[in-house]
Amino acid sequence: MKFKYLIVGFGFLAGYVANDIIHSIEIPVVTEAHADVAGMDYYDLRRDRDFKRAVWYVISGNCYVDNDYVYC
Repeated sequence: MKFKYLIVGFGFLAGYVANDIIHSIEIPVVTEAHADVAGMDYYDLRRDRDFKRAVWYVISGNCYVDNDYVYC
């Protein structure tokens, strides 16, 4: 039983050290997302009817849309 806790603790510490190493050599693990379409930013896209309709069309087959929220 104590062996399981030792493995979990070691895994946590190894992940913590790996995270520090990745950040110290500045490797982007997750890239930034940019909401820029046709020169419009996030707020412009939220108000654009054509963009909303296009997004609705793409996700309507696989997801559930409720007002401004998408559930997949």
